[in-house]
Amino acid sequence: MNQLLLLMLKKNFNKILLLIAAAPLLALYSCTASSSINENDYTIGGVKEAINRNSEMLKSLKGEGVISIDSPEMSNSGSFSLSIVKPDSLFIKLEGPFGISIAAVLLTRNDFLYYNIQENRVIKGPSTPINLKAIMRVKLDFEDYIDGFSGSYSFPDTLSQNFSLSKDDNSLILIENGVTETKKYYLHPVKKYIQKYKVDDKTGKELMLVEYQNFTEEDNGFFFPNKIKISRTSNNEFVFIDYSSKELNKGHLNPKIKYPKSAKVIEW
Repeated sequence: MNQLLLLMLKKNFNKILLLIAAAPLLALYSCTASSSINENDYTIGGVKEAINRNSEMLKSLKGEGVISIDSPEMSNSGSFSLSIVKPDSLFIKLEGPFGISIAAVLLTRNDFLYYNIQENRVIKGPSTPINLKAIMRVKLDFEDYIDGFSGSYSFPDTLSQNFSLSKDDNSLILIENGVTETKKYYLHPVKKYIQKYKVDDKTGKELMLVEYQNFTEEDNGFFFPNKIKISRTSNNEFVFIDYSSKELNKGHLNPKIKYPKSAKVIEW
């Protein structure tokens, strides 16, 4: 009887030792599982506030790099210099081989000025999507250029409250359901910067996709995407941007386009 009792105690003691040894592994598993993306850990208001806070860190941008535009109407690439003053203006100057200046464009919320340097021709007009499509060869509106080229989006207080949250393996997704479109913002689950932006029509057809890569964290905490791809696949329109250098919030920018009096001026 005593031997049987000792044997039972020994077996139970071994189980206790096994549980003690496994405790660190169970704790590690618990921590790992709790760090996974879970939309219940966030609120819609909190996510929107985080996006706005990140966007507010970028007041202005000066950048240089390489841009490629591929559409049925044009397929070309070259270097560019760019300046953005949020939320009102974007200036971009395009250069071809050997640093030859090709064109300069100044977009504001109300109007645009396009200077074709090689042809010494100026086009002016309101910044409607149709006009911007005609000069840039890609169907993007003014907000698409400001937000898309800088990777900074924001939500006004007056914006519709028809939002929801979802997730995938890598991102927290803020979904805005509009009357004619659904917009999806794919965010880094911890830092809350936007990794991807997608617009679908109400049937689920993709209208536009903006993908951001190669992020660097700037001095003020803004996460800047150095590689950007804008796709309108259904129209076979693509823009590729690769920043080689940039300066954020470096003083007041006042971009202007100067052209000679001999230039032919066309107003739309």
